Amino acid sequence: MLAVKRDAATSPPFPAAGLSLIFFLSGAAALIFEALWFHQAGLALGNSVWASSLVLAGFMGGLALGNALVGYAGHRLARPLRAYGVMEIVVGMTGLGLVYLLPALIPLLAPWLGPLAGHPLALNTVRLGVAFIMLLIPATAMGATLPLVVAALHRRDPRFGRVLGRLYGWNTLGAVVGVVLAEILLLPVLGVRGSGWLAAGLDLLAAAGAFALAWAAGRAPVRDRGATPVEAGAGHPLGRRGWGLLAATFICGGILLALEVVWFRFLQLFVLGTGLAFALMLAVVLAGIALGGLLGSVWLSRGPAPVRQAPVVALSGGVAVVGVYLLLDLVIQPFQGEFLQTWDRILLVAVPLMLPVSLLSGLLFTLLGEALNTVIASCTRAAGYLTLANTGGAMLGSALAGLVLLPSLGMERSLRWLAAGYGVAALCMLLAGTTGLSAGRWLRRPLPVTALIGFLLAVLFFPAGLLQRRYLDYPTAYYRRAEGAQVVAVREGLTETVILMEVKRFGETLYHRLVTNAFSMSATTYPSQRYMSLFADLPMVLRPQASNALLISYGVGVTARALLNRASLAEIDVVDTSRDILEMSRRIYPGAGENPLLDPRVTVHVEDGRFFLQTTGKTYDIITGEPPPPRMAGIINLYTREYFHLLAARLKPGGMATYWLPVHSLHPDEARAIMAAFCDAFPDCTLWSGAGWDWLLAGSRGGMERADAEGFSRSWDDPVAGPALRRMGMERPEQLGALFLADAATLKEWIGGVMPLDDDHPRRLRSREPDMKAVYEAYRPWTDAVAAGRRFAGSPWIRQVWPQSLISASLPYFLVQRDLNRLMFSETPGLPDSLPAVHELLTETDLTVMPLLLLGTDPQALDAADRARARGVDDAEVTARLGLRALAHRDLPGATSQLMAAWQQGDHRASTAWALLYVLCRNGEIEQAAAFATGSGLAADETAGGRGALEFLAARFGLQVAAGQPAGGAGH
Repeated sequence: MLAVKRDAATSPPFPAAGLSLIFFLSGAAALIFEALWFHQAGLALGNSVWASSLVLAGFMGGLALGNALVGYAGHRLARPLRAYGVMEIVVGMTGLGLVYLLPALIPLLAPWLGPLAGHPLALNTVRLGVAFIMLLIPATAMGATLPLVVAALHRRDPRFGRVLGRLYGWNTLGAVVGVVLAEILLLPVLGVRGSGWLAAGLDLLAAAGAFALAWAAGRAPVRDRGATPVEAGAGHPLGRRGWGLLAATFICGGILLALEVVWFRFLQLFVLGTGLAFALMLAVVLAGIALGGLLGSVWLSRGPAPVRQAPVVALSGGVAVVGVYLLLDLVIQPFQGEFLQTWDRILLVAVPLMLPVSLLSGLLFTLLGEALNTVIASCTRAAGYLTLANTGGAMLGSALAGLVLLPSLGMERSLRWLAAGYGVAALCMLLAGTTGLSAGRWLRRPLPVTALIGFLLAVLFFPAGLLQRRYLDYPTAYYRRAEGAQVVAVREGLTETVILMEVKRFGETLYHRLVTNAFSMSATTYPSQRYMSLFADLPMVLRPQASNALLISYGVGVTARALLNRASLAEIDVVDTSRDILEMSRRIYPGAGENPLLDPRVTVHVEDGRFFLQTTGKTYDIITGEPPPPRMAGIINLYTREYFHLLAARLKPGGMATYWLPVHSLHPDEARAIMAAFCDAFPDCTLWSGAGWDWLLAGSRGGMERADAEGFSRSWDDPVAGPALRRMGMERPEQLGALFLADAATLKEWIGGVMPLDDDHPRRLRSREPDMKAVYEAYRPWTDAVAAGRRFAGSPWIRQVWPQSLISASLPYFLVQRDLNRLMFSETPGLPDSLPAVHELLTETDLTVMPLLLLGTDPQALDAADRARARGVDDAEVTARLGLRALAHRDLPGATSQLMAAWQQGDHRASTAWALLYVLCRNGEIEQAAAFATGSGLAADETAGGRGALEFLAARFGLQVAAGQPAGGAGH
């Protein structure tokens, strides 16, 4: 092999430290721009997994093109540092332009993309083409920077590997700073466009520094001289060694990016998937790569000998993949059942999982670059081809992991195969002659043998099943402990890990809970069904003639079922990004005719909700949405002012939109920002109580006409919708009005000067969820149902839209809502605190569901009890619940016999005891009631609720009891 000689004495004296600082700034700008481009591309092309993957592919394709161009022609450049400065200017200017251009493309792209909605292959091909074209110039210029700056510094320092590792490391450290800075400071303070200007400024500063260094050199340009390698074959200048090294680089780049995708999915089992979490996880990977590059630079400063250890490093990478997966359980154990959302806890799990392998990857890149430079005469070409192979592998690896490996193999098997891939990379290095020895001689050395044995043991004895045995326990631990829930199905799909849990009572299914990654996304609990049904019931009551509806985000199908209860709806479009969540509907609704997605009126669109609205030509009578909480990464685009205006534009005149407002997970100023965004699009916006802290916003396009009383009440006469409304506690039309919280004028006053959440300021929502105590205090005034009743009576919107005869008739039901609020907000968790309210409902209204709720049960639990009794289950709690139903239906004899039987069967819960005591008093059996109060221990109840209940029973029925020791005390 010929040595490549370079005359360092005649090369321009570029300061290595200065050039490293310049390239550090370039790396920071690059990651800021990347974050901004991906956010803006999500607005234009959608946030579905296919859209995001194709945007990433387009970006990396541009990088690869820049690598290739410099690799092919860069050696002809007389002044590579000046060329680098030009590239930085191109990145800064076109990158900033792209920040502005991508959202502006939406109205231009929509007419072209809309007709392709039913043809995924064609749609995704166009998406890839658009992403590549839009990102082509800045990404290509960005891809050219590393080979050019390496060529510039290498003319001063002939040790290629040291130069490559130093610049690669500092550039990637800049990327670490850029990605973290963008998330925690730039986007919250400057917004998207302001951050774009800062990134462009950093690029221009880097360009100015490069020009200054080039000018300071003050010498004649020296071309990159090289020699033709001996091993180059005719027509194949790289030769076997060169191609082997590039193959190893390609494989290593692909493995790391594939691992990044798998790691991010895996960590979301423990880490709440916010923007901060993704930024920190990416920062850990980049930090590992940077440290590996710098380590390689230092190691290669001593000479080229470390290159011989490249196969050992690769095998160590495979061992590390398996080892950190096995040992991470020790790190996570103390946090079982918790969401890890603070920066320190995110790093606590991300660093041990990802940093070791990322460091080895950065080291391998540097070692392989040093080896390749001995094959390719031109350092510029060597750097260009090296980065081209690495980028090409990364582009394939990320797409392969997200679109193929995770859906088909799952996380564990993907990790095993990727770990094995490092063995293939090591083989390529060995065949390329990096060790300087034959394979036989190399394997006779202790270190390679040890590495190979460790690698084979790690891959062959991979801890398969650890995911099921341990790691899936973490996101489900709280629900298993608090609810007795059990996992019934797990799907590792394109977009998330979906876990379906089931809660049983008396051997019967009570409800399901859908957990995606580490977050409980939705559930069929009774309170959840109540507020999710309201998304459909409120607009259908006010607009009973509606013929079509759009549901954005399916969840567990409750809202879809509520829409299907309406015979007037001939078309219902359901849009969700996750096919796996939609598939879970079959498990939640296994019975014939239960699954909403199988109804012929329903059309399913597996697509991003915003992209669907941008490209569809349809308009709707009703649009409702209950997407995941806005703090989750990528979801913010479904809560901004621009999105709500898009929502309004897809409504028919007079059409109505309802939208979820999860105030339990929002700081008050964040709730105000979302309200301001919604009310900007819907001037007649109103706020309604759903269940507890799950509220909903409502608005219409162009205002609504007054609903006539007959049409308004028609829903309660409907043979399908009527029973469903009553089951959810809306037993009379008057009760719907009692859910009113505020109209536009009141909301405007509460919003104050808070700016609306918009596309340019997505970080007006912070990454961390609020302290719940502070949230409760801030929102507590809204729970005053009496005050809400006054706002209802005085609201211009109510006077314009609500049937006149129902306005005054609804006011008494705000007192009923007051009692329900106290229950929902845990001020009074049921009996005995709610006993006076139960008595008032039973004696002064004909309601049955509301008394049930205050008694501590609900129709869903009663259905389970009925099914259990039908199977012959003779359980005390079943008997007690049937007794509570008899009481709610004013069947005092039935309630007495069943509650007494439940008590005698051993159901000594406080709720059963207090209900039985109340029934005895209602029956006039005061002496028996007094004896029961003393014997059961209720007379000794010193809680405020217990004393208040006894005082009420004494005042209302004349019950007199003396505190004493319980004979078989009531427990909680």
